Amino acid sequence: MHQLSSKERLLATINHSEVDYVPFYQKFWHRGCLADREDAWSDQFDRVRKTTRLGLEDTVGFEIPRTFSPDVKILRRKEASNDGTYLVQEYKTSKGSLSQIVRQTNDWPHGDNIPIFTDYVVPRGRSKKYLIENKEDVEALSCLFSQPDEKQLRAF
Repeated sequence: MHQLSSKERLLATINHSEVDYVPFYQKFWHRGCLADREDAWSDQFDRVRKTTRLGLEDTVGFEIPRTFSPDVKILRRKEASNDGTYLVQEYKTSKGSLSQIVRQTNDWPHGDNIPIFTDYVVPRGRSKKYLIENKEDVEALSCLFSQPDEKQLRAF
């Protein structure tokens, strides 16, 4: 087998195909350097160049512009229970309502908000109700976000 590029190795691993070696993928979300702050990366492309030179695997990310539709009403409340405090967040849309319920513990980093895109709501021990649980929820989800405007598209 020839030596794979970092991209080929990650894609082969995702597809459960044979690779030249098992990739090591370390995500540096909030870190601006490896060990030496004097050798910080200027952007994510610089980070990928530096980490792949060390034999690590890395990826470039991007943020898709997302804005709630102005027609969506968001309601938030707290509910006390014997097993703790729960945050309830409801989205009222023209095609139905969506709701999400999570346990608010000391390590919850989002205050009284439940972001739609966060790993903190994934574990069943944290989430009492997920945002999308059936086909009807998908219908309401279809009108949750507005189309990106020109400014958002240019930035993207």
